[in-house]
Amino acid sequence: ANGADLVLFMLALWCIPIGRWPRFDSEPASTIQKAIHNTGIILCQLQIVFIYFVSGCDKLLSEMWRSGKAFDYIIHLDTLYNPAFAGAFDSPWLQLVTSWTTILFELAFVVLVWIERSRLPMLTAGVFFHLFIWIVISLPDFASVMIVSYIIFLKDKDYQQLRNLWSKR
Repeated sequence: ANGADLVLFMLALWCIPIGRWPRFDSEPASTIQKAIHNTGIILCQLQIVFIYFVSGCDKLLSEMWRSGKAFDYIIHLDTLYNPAFAGAFDSPWLQLVTSWTTILFELAFVVLVWIERSRLPMLTAGVFFHLFIWIVISLPDFASVMIVSYIIFLKDKDYQQLRNLWSKR
């Protein structure tokens, strides 16, 4: 139990109205179904944003996170910290930078994910942020749940933009 199960539980609740089955043929029923579907998507998005907001505010109010000592604490937990990175984050300066990067990312996500121009860069930064959590802090289930949850923020334009970027490579 490291948060992934709780995030999945919360998102599962909001995913219930996203289902588009059974399809209704009448115009009023179809309109209501689309409204319920879109409400489910918005609730999922708000849940993810709320996770980042609460976590960012909690860290911002914590002296341990503001000073970098929280990351120092994490790297000394044998059950979490990946031993392949032993000594890599021992510098107090690097711990401070890592702590503040975490705080700023979580608080920036709350705003920037809604802005069209910053949505894809923010989601990309989030993927790298959670890959760091996956590899360095050894929380693969939480990281993968959060990375997959980003799909709910993608618009049709974003899929096309990603497809164009991928085809250029």
